[in-house]
Amino acid sequence: MTSKNPQKCSAVCASPFFCYVCKRCRAHSKIAKDGTSCVCYACYSESWKIETEIVSLKETQLRLEQKVAALQLRSGELETENNDLRMKGAGLEERNKGIQSTMLQIGTDKLLVRKFVNLVMSATIPIFIGPSQTKFVIHAGAICHKSAHLEELISTKQSSNETVVLDGGEYNIEAFKMFVEYCYFGTYFGAEHDKSELLLHARVYALANKLKCRELKAVALRKATEWCYGDYTQPGGSRLSDMFPDMLDAINVVYTYTVDPESGFLPRTPNSPHVGGKPGIIRDGFRLLLAKLAAMNLSALKKQKRFLKVHHQFREFNTDMLLFLTGNKGIISLFPTNEPPAFVQLRKDEISAFSRLFNNDTLAVFVGEDSKRFDVHKSAVQCSEYFRRLMTSEMIESRGKAVYLTSEVDTPDAFNKFVQYCYLQDYLCDEDRVDSFAQHAAVYALAERLVCPILKCLALEKAKGVCDAAYPGKADEVLVVTPAVVALIYENTYDNHSAKLIGTPSESKEDGTSELSSSVELAVEKCEKGQHGMKEAAAGEIVVASKDIARDGFRMLLARFASVYISRLREQALFIAAHHAFPDFATDLMLLAMPDEGFQLGKDGQLKLEA
Repeated sequence: MTSKNPQKCSAVCASPFFCYVCKRCRAHSKIAKDGTSCVCYACYSESWKIETEIVSLKETQLRLEQKVAALQLRSGELETENNDLRMKGAGLEERNKGIQSTMLQIGTDKLLVRKFVNLVMSATIPIFIGPSQTKFVIHAGAICHKSAHLEELISTKQSSNETVVLDGGEYNIEAFKMFVEYCYFGTYFGAEHDKSELLLHARVYALANKLKCRELKAVALRKATEWCYGDYTQPGGSRLSDMFPDMLDAINVVYTYTVDPESGFLPRTPNSPHVGGKPGIIRDGFRLLLAKLAAMNLSALKKQKRFLKVHHQFREFNTDMLLFLTGNKGIISLFPTNEPPAFVQLRKDEISAFSRLFNNDTLAVFVGEDSKRFDVHKSAVQCSEYFRRLMTSEMIESRGKAVYLTSEVDTPDAFNKFVQYCYLQDYLCDEDRVDSFAQHAAVYALAERLVCPILKCLALEKAKGVCDAAYPGKADEVLVVTPAVVALIYENTYDNHSAKLIGTPSESKEDGTSELSSSVELAVEKCEKGQHGMKEAAAGEIVVASKDIARDGFRMLLARFASVYISRLREQALFIAAHHAFPDFATDLMLLAMPDEGFQLGKDGQLKLEA
């Protein structure tokens, strides 16, 4: 079917030529239907069926979507109904518990009433309490089964009318009232006028300890712990300025009227690793609570003079507080010093002065228990005020040209270094020795005794070099000898400004490191030569220019070094002993340490402690 004169297609393709073939199947002649298609009848019918099926499927999909939406809506309604039922069930369960609690309380009240009736049927005993001799008339049945101490006293009385007098410092009137409440009701409720309950609980605890009443001690400790934890964690808790007077009084009460031979150790179970040969450690809970509370508020407390006094007075308290202090890593920057040279080098003028030392007679000095002899020229020991005064006096040793030094600090090794300094203005010390730090301390203590300020300054600078070199990774060598050095320095030096706050580190809010307060300026007096080869300055002292306070340099060096490694040092029994034996050192260390973290309570509601 061809045409010599094709016409324009009338269908939708608008071809310039007439379409003779079906555009879809290419097998049949084209059938134009209303000018809308270029397909045959067969293809047109099949296309219509497909379109019809598509429309039907879309309608089915729409119906299914409507059903799904209806099901989702119903599911939400069922979930709401389920939640309502759960709430009703919880309410019924709480109501059931309340009914059971009420029934139990009724039974308990009945038992309490019966017990109370039995108590009041027993004989009464007059008891006079405290310095004011306040009178209490109490039923014997109420107190005898609660206090072993009172039971022993009452059993010795020949007549029930005889009075019992309790006039020790533990017998506080308010605390005894709480004891009476406990005897009759099994607990005590506190005094209404007390703003801070901590002191009351401390007094009750001390009284219970005296009366041998373990259960009341446990109640007082639990109440004190709950008060401290609740007050510390609540935004509206007590301000420290309001609380700390009672806290200091509580420390005074507990550490005066309780005994704890394990001060300085955390409690351990018998199955814990042994420390110092002790398989188990039982600690006084109230002491640890107060030490923890003080450590948490250390930044503010150490500015209070009364706290420093209490810390210095109660050695066991400052040792317990050591358990909760943290190391001050930022303070190691206070040890900037060049490593001392390993040899002595003399200048020309020093050589000239050295040769003149031999123009005088010698002095025989016998040092130590073995009386080791040193023959030194008199002109050489002029750097020591002790020897200057000795040689100008009329003492027998001066006339006999012999001196005996036998005190604790008079050791041959330290005196040998003193002699080196007299002749060479320096002394040698093997810095690779483990006890090099202790050697410098011994020289410092001897220089203090011989009144040789320039040698003190030199020994202090060398000791600083040892501490600075130990910081990167050799601290163990210094930490081992630290307790012995603390004992040597704090026993043989004097510091009339002990426990004064100088350059206390201020905590950084960002990283917890510390730096010196900008209001104080630390300086070490430098030793300069004068007319007699020395200048008599306060050598070996750390001076606070703004407050005119001078502290012993070696004491502050020890306190600073210990504050960096406090967590490791408190594991040493020897360090704990030294810390306990020298309150001045304990206070200096406390001033430089960092506060502890907040309260953590265990599952039993008691203060959480980890050994």
